[in-house]
Amino acid sequence: MTGADTSAPPIELADPRPSPSAPPAPVPVPASCVEFMSQLQCWLRASGNPEMDVERAVGNTRARMERRPNAEQVCEAAMVYRRDLIGAAGCAHATPDVNALPASALATCGPGEFFFVRRDGHVSGCRRECALPSDCPAGTRCAPTGAAAGGPIDERFCE
Repeated sequence: MTGADTSAPPIELADPRPSPSAPPAPVPVPASCVEFMSQLQCWLRASGNPEMDVERAVGNTRARMERRPNAEQVCEAAMVYRRDLIGAAGCAHATPDVNALPASALATCGPGEFFFVRRDGHVSGCRRECALPSDCPAGTRCAPTGAAAGGPIDERFCE
């Protein structure tokens, strides 16, 4: 019997360290985010959005918050900032229930676009922010004001 076959290439082990350009891995959202997203879900429903749009908006917010190291502070600030709008819709005391929230799902927007929700609670989806009408594609206008999870807050966008 001869010696062991050593002609096989060596096995390379993957580097366990995350790539510096890789996005942070999702983590469970803190209680303040569950409370905020429950209020957001209630507000978007009360604003008359189709359930599919509510799920897309809240799922996108959840995915963004799962990747933010300061999610607790961001959600607390969002609750304070949107207190009047959420309260006016009767959603200030929405029951925080992580199981009632949609699954985490990042919105896939094109380059330069963000997933916007108008200030009136209408889910607009992926849109460009704008400063001038010329910033918008033909057939849209630079007029509504809205916010995007992980993006602009109370900025005008093309719709």
